[in-house]
Amino acid sequence: MENENNQPKKILSSEQALLVSELTMTYGIEPEEILFFGNDTKPFLTYEATCVLCNSLTMLNSIDIEPVNSNFRDSYVFRCNLLLNDGRTRSAVGVVNANETVDGQSLSEQQITQLGSSRAIRNALKTAGIDLMKLHYASVKGDSPDIPFKSHFATLISQVHALGTEVGLILGDDKSAWYAFIRNRYGVESSSKLTEDQLADFAACLKSFVPSQKNRGVIESEPDFQPIRFAFTNS
Repeated sequence: MENENNQPKKILSSEQALLVSELTMTYGIEPEEILFFGNDTKPFLTYEATCVLCNSLTMLNSIDIEPVNSNFRDSYVFRCNLLLNDGRTRSAVGVVNANETVDGQSLSEQQITQLGSSRAIRNALKTAGIDLMKLHYASVKGDSPDIPFKSHFATLISQVHALGTEVGLILGDDKSAWYAFIRNRYGVESSSKLTEDQLADFAACLKSFVPSQKNRGVIESEPDFQPIRFAFTNS
């Protein structure tokens, strides 16, 4: 399960370091655009790096990222729209909570945009059933490791439950604080009743409570975001 909470791993395992070397040499992206969290061997790529891999490995016609209105004052929402080569579209949101931090520091407007865009495109690819790492292994090595597929909804459910346990909303069998939080913020009784967009917001909100992040206040005003557009045509 992905466990991305703004605190990337600084010392990589040999397997992670090898993948960084492969990706930088194959696609020309920078090592700092490839992040790992914990022992997960599946990297979290920046928005720009993800677009480069999409251009090389997929038949997407276009990728469009734009900020959208949030129902909550403390969150920033970005929607990624994918146009597939057969004319179908897929979309998903990436959410950043205003209280999230990196190395104990509040996020800048640029960091919010970059993080929200990265989350949005990753989620949109998930809804389209596109796994860039599987495509990479198939392209470079002719095969890919047996990575079980998990739907976007199932991934988000797993992520929020793991974060809920980490921040103390779930204490063993006691989920009273968990259910109270969900009712207060979303007006439903359980996480299974949340939409994918709400789950993305829930995950971002929970990440802001992770103790290691040492939160330092709330971003008071919403930045004047401009849409980020990246389009390409596969020949």
